[in-house]
Amino acid sequence: MSDQAMDAVIAAQAQLIEALDRSDVAAVENATRALDDALVALKSDVAWNMRPSRRDQAEFALRQCDAAKMRVNYLGNATRERQRSLAGLRGDARAEATYARPSAMRMRLVTA
Repeated sequence: MSDQAMDAVIAAQAQLIEALDRSDVAAVENATRALDDALVALKSDVAWNMRPSRRDQAEFALRQCDAAKMRVNYLGNATRERQRSLAGLRGDARAEATYARPSAMRMRLVTA
């Protein structure tokens, strides 16, 4: 069971990363559920933690987590940028770019 549990986690992570890359919301939801189920199964498998030979596989799973996290952060930032851009087109004065200086900072630089 222990090998299958970690293999299921890694497969679900790969499925999630692929869904994020395709920007497929339904696939992201399905992959998230599959990952949750796989993690519950792995957590309940006490014997898995007792095998030092599985360290490489656990480290790979952690790298997969980081890869998924980077994609989520990128997509979240892209969404915020689009929202700000659309707000700016509507004339919303509060809409600033994510990486721009705050307007108060710009005012000080201009007057200084």
